[in-house]
Amino acid sequence: MNVFALIERPTEPIPLTEDNYYRRTNRRPPYIQSVGGEMKSYAICPACQNPVRLVNRTATETRSGSFYAKHHKDDVRGVADYSEHEYLKCPLANPARMDEKKRRSSVLQGQSNEVRDALVEAFDLVMSFIEIDTGIKFQDRVIEEMLDDFSKNRGYEYAAINLYNLPYAFVYMTESKDIFGCSVDSDIAEAISKLSEGFSIKHLGSSNYIRRNEKSRSKIRLLFYGHAESVKGGGVEAIVMRVVELPPGAGVDTAKVLYEKTIILDSAKFYNFYMKRKRRVDMARSRLK
Repeated sequence: MNVFALIERPTEPIPLTEDNYYRRTNRRPPYIQSVGGEMKSYAICPACQNPVRLVNRTATETRSGSFYAKHHKDDVRGVADYSEHEYLKCPLANPARMDEKKRRSSVLQGQSNEVRDALVEAFDLVMSFIEIDTGIKFQDRVIEEMLDDFSKNRGYEYAAINLYNLPYAFVYMTESKDIFGCSVDSDIAEAISKLSEGFSIKHLGSSNYIRRNEKSRSKIRLLFYGHAESVKGGGVEAIVMRVVELPPGAGVDTAKVLYEKTIILDSAKFYNFYMKRKRRVDMARSRLK
């Protein structure tokens, strides 16, 4: 996992970087302990409150060399006691690949309901994260198609989707979408202007709209892939977005790539924004009756 929590706030996720860990723990016990003659680094899983151990902090322990946290299946003095029951329910334990589309077991139905409710109650927040990270402002028709895909697949039941990656998992579980007419950021606009044969950019104020060239019958589509590769060996969780152009009659495997970008999943950011929003909505609801 790429988040951690501290003793005084065990449910609040913090992005896992060396700087964050050193600054928040001051590199002192009980977070840093000598075990068997080796210095070990510990923290807490914000999802299940079990202890976690940091991997590849001071020495390379895995082939990938990625810095990440993994559950520590034992009590850690001064940090947290281990609970197997909570571990088995933890959405951050052995994260499933989004490509698998593996559904949660019936005993975890509560997590599926939580994801579905969060998507409904904070869909504006979910879309805000998606639009910022992709650089695309979607037309309502595209958003409706995404929702239809997610609903038909009952995406909220997939084990890979949780409150920490909800915006990214939502778009990942949808099929490729036609983004003609959508507004895009300057990087995507530049790529389309340079590489596309069937589309160009119409500038209106600070917005860049995708327009179809005269007589063009090409399609321009957005898709996501690559989550499975990103989670191997404890790597940083990420997805890849790709914008492609499909000439009329061309097969999908001959699409021309116009733009591609890797999006790093910030597990802490969305969760913290969502919980703050939920807390304030509940506050207002309890007082405005």
